[in-house]
Amino acid sequence: MDLSLNNVKNEKGENLSPVLPKHIKNYLIDIDGTICDDVPNEEPERMGTCEPYPDALDICNKWYEDGHIITFFYFKN
Repeated sequence: MDLSLNNVKNEKGENLSPVLPKHIKNYLIDIDGTICDDVPNEEPERMGTCEPYPDALDICNKWYEDGHIITFFYFKN
């Protein structure tokens, strides 16, 4: 599957943000409270041991198998 980015330029020929192929999506997913239980900011060490929700894991794996880009993040104050 081709995951290369398409270069995009404006009318002046300047580079714009690259564009993914139409069949590829870029998922940006918060981890706690979405993929697993909410982890309080005061207990960040729990992120290493919390289990993912079964449906969330299945869905993310399906997206990955379909060739989509998945980026996880954890926001800590």
